[in-house]
Amino acid sequence: MKIYSSKTRINSKELWWFLLNNNRGESNNGLMYAKSLSSTYKNIFIQIKGSNPVAEQLSGLNLLIQYIQKKVTCIYVHGRGNIIFLIISKFLGLKSVLVINDYMRYYDSDKKFTNKIKSFYHRSIHDVSLKLCEKFIFISETTFKKSPYSKNLQNRSSKDHEIIFPLPSYPPEEIKKENLPIIKETIDIIIITGHTINKNYQFTLEILEKVSKLNKKNDQSIFKFHIFGLNTKKISFDSKRNEAFNFYKINTPMNHLINIHQKCEFFISLSNDEGFGIPLLDSILLGSFPIVSNIKSYNEIFNDKKSFINKSLLIDMYDSETIISKKIYNFIKINSNEARINKQKMTISYKDIYKEIISETKGKLSNLIK
Repeated sequence: MKIYSSKTRINSKELWWFLLNNNRGESNNGLMYAKSLSSTYKNIFIQIKGSNPVAEQLSGLNLLIQYIQKKVTCIYVHGRGNIIFLIISKFLGLKSVLVINDYMRYYDSDKKFTNKIKSFYHRSIHDVSLKLCEKFIFISETTFKKSPYSKNLQNRSSKDHEIIFPLPSYPPEEIKKENLPIIKETIDIIIITGHTINKNYQFTLEILEKVSKLNKKNDQSIFKFHIFGLNTKKISFDSKRNEAFNFYKINTPMNHLINIHQKCEFFISLSNDEGFGIPLLDSILLGSFPIVSNIKSYNEIFNDKKSFINKSLLIDMYDSETIISKKIYNFIKINSNEARINKQKMTISYKDIYKEIISETKGKLSNLIK
């Protein structure tokens, strides 16, 4: 068991954060939430052993006596708590907070048996956590409204839950102006996706191949697609041999991801559904022009961050592949120079925008936890 602790701060109170030790959005967002509170609380990070449900539920039990003695607040980052800790917290009246990231497992239509079992486990622990936790964080209004949780919370005080957007993935000190070359031979596009059904990755790759063909047929500038989050063993041979596609390892180090993300003028996501969309938020703040599916969570981000968005393209997923690919191709071709200029401007403003977002999030978290 690894325990990571921040330095002791003004307030001697401890927050125990239960989270998986990986680079995925939920874990990283939990770390960023904790960072926003590091001047007030002492943060203890307890690694969930997520290899199987039993190991997950046993994580942290060697610290149970400390937990009872210190009477700390536990925050469960992945929408499901440690049942033993939750029962004790309920019995002793200790604070517990559940972060609800999405609702996908409730509507998972994946027919693969192992995925069905996984979804059943997640749903079951979600439901128990809802009944035993004291307070709740929803990462978007979309997640709150679509989640089965919202029905159970209707009769509870509004002080029991808060909608708090995830924080940007990249700290300001990692954003460097020298990562933005003014003259480039390529137009770079980033795609951060995954293999879950809602990510729609196979359709996305098909669209990108059509866009790439239009580019090769008509232009001198080369489109380069930087694709993160996919296991290349699960994608088609045609996609892997396409010279316009650069596939990166699923657990790409954060500093390498930042370097690639910074140089990309455009961000593409054709998801059918999302709880939020952290890569979209990151792309907007880095000045990349977003090309995304017209879904509620993405529109929520657009409405909240509209002052930072210069240009964007919303894709109607009911259009044909030919229409979608032509729209994307034309948008990239017409706006590449303007996107490059926009990235320069947003890089200069990034630190101030980041501080403003951190301050707002800290206020919301503090009010909910206190």
